[in-house]
Amino acid sequence: MAELVAWMRSFNEGKPTSEQIRFYGYDMQRYDNSKSALSQILENAAPELNQQYASVLNGFTDDTMYDLDSDVVKTALAELETLNSRLEEQRDTIISATSEMEFALAKQYVEGIRQNSELRLANNDYGTKRDAYMADNVEWILEYEETFYGNKRVFITGHNGHIGKTTATVGTEKIMGELLSEKYGDEYFAIGTEFYEGTFLASDYTTGERKEYHVQNNGNKRLAVLLYETSNDSLYLNMEAENIDSDLARYLNEKQPMSSIGDMFSDSFSKTETAYTQKIAPHKAYNAIIFLDTLNPSTMLETK
Repeated sequence: MAELVAWMRSFNEGKPTSEQIRFYGYDMQRYDNSKSALSQILENAAPELNQQYASVLNGFTDDTMYDLDSDVVKTALAELETLNSRLEEQRDTIISATSEMEFALAKQYVEGIRQNSELRLANNDYGTKRDAYMADNVEWILEYEETFYGNKRVFITGHNGHIGKTTATVGTEKIMGELLSEKYGDEYFAIGTEFYEGTFLASDYTTGERKEYHVQNNGNKRLAVLLYETSNDSLYLNMEAENIDSDLARYLNEKQPMSSIGDMFSDSFSKTETAYTQKIAPHKAYNAIIFLDTLNPSTMLETK
């Protein structure tokens, strides 16, 4: 990740703004960054609003969000609705002090805070709400890029269980990728990932400790195993290719276990295929797949 960001910075050097790469987040499960960015804009354009809502949202932080009382959250949601109205009332003033781009960002920061607050009240519909919000945010990013930079495409990175075009996640009505596929049709091109075996970092399901886990995929009918048997260290399988074999095409449209490993894991999961896979048809979920025969864990950098 650090190397990717460094490459992006190098790529952008000397290029006009319209040709530079911009990096956005579309998940809303945090408060601190959105609050900080919103505050920076309001401090310059509407300092009285900034002071008022800094007080309103004082207890809404990344560290405290899981402990927020529901009545406190409901009160904050009402305040955020009022903030949106006040931003619209002062639209011209804020734009004059900053820009139309900054105003649009301020509104979206408020929306991110609202979304996360709504999730604090969610129960069994948490996954459904979260993925719907992520789809909304991707749409906003695309509209923002087209409005201010003329770009008509964005590149999304996400978990298989979010970017796929079919939903198999327990407790989620429709994942982000299915919603985006419904809206954009063939313009939404989903690239899934698969592997044969490897070691990775995840948080222990019971203790929260971040440690290494190892998984090896098995089964003579699994795509992961068939791709491994090609003896390629890595490959890109384009399931939209015109010359794809008819038997392979039929196979790729049949449901099978495919890797879907999240941030939480346990030693017992690695011994139970259903604990780290989802049963989906590869081609119905993805347009293409990047396959690696062996995974190596991330090397965490020391915080300076």
